[in-house]
Amino acid sequence: MGTIVQTIDETRHLLENTYPEYVSLCIDTVHFTFSNENPIEAAKMIGERIGHIYLKDIRKEKMQEAMEEGYGFRNAILE
Repeated sequence: MGTIVQTIDETRHLLENTYPEYVSLCIDTVHFTFSNENPIEAAKMIGERIGHIYLKDIRKEKMQEAMEEGYGFRNAILE
């Protein structure tokens, strides 16, 4: 879906380069899922830096279509 921080590695990099007292994160389950990451594992890694959890429904067939067609963020959401 093309966000800047979406994978576990990207999230880890962000956490390692920011101060916990200034930066907390919103876990977005769809972005991790779309990146073939496990959102539960991501939440465990982020731990106390979670400020918000954004739960969304995801339709597997639409996610697959978006991946195959290379949809950008907006089109993936609209579909």
